[in-house]
Amino acid sequence: MKKLLCALIASVLSISAFAENLHRMKSIQEYGVLPENTPQQNRENLQKAIDEASLTGAALYVEPVKLGYPVESGIILRKNVSLIGVHGPVGRGTQTPNMREPAGSVFRITDTKAPFITVESATQIRGIQFYYPDQPIDAPERIKEYPATIQRDKKRDVEGVTLSCLTFYGEYTAMDFTT
Repeated sequence: MKKLLCALIASVLSISAFAENLHRMKSIQEYGVLPENTPQQNRENLQKAIDEASLTGAALYVEPVKLGYPVESGIILRKNVSLIGVHGPVGRGTQTPNMREPAGSVFRITDTKAPFITVESATQIRGIQFYYPDQPIDAPERIKEYPATIQRDKKRDVEGVTLSCLTFYGEYTAMDFTT
């Protein structure tokens, strides 16, 4: 009973700490990253948010939405920035009620130009789902060889990257941390 009570108290404190930090985070929607935007608009707006957040070491909150945010690849997660979504480990991920697509803190990726996000040192991505809606699930001969979803910056040493509670749908390579 005593162990159960301690576990319950620890859980409540953890949840309250997350809720307190949530008020300190800025939503990516405040920077114009919106589900109805084009992938190009969202890439530009998200990059501006990240560039601004890197000056203060801020966290950016990826608000949950029904079908995710379409975002063009080529994002650079600058030093000292965190992207935080709502998802803990969700095994097979979330699903919208009427479609087989993820819902919540989701980035929808459709282009094959570059890795979706390149991380610099002292960065964090937590609770995010990455979705490739154009990847065929029933035709192996048509699989698209997307670049890595998450890649380390190849131009400099990268240390202190935290990746936690991430879900990938249709990726070809989830992460590339090779030198």
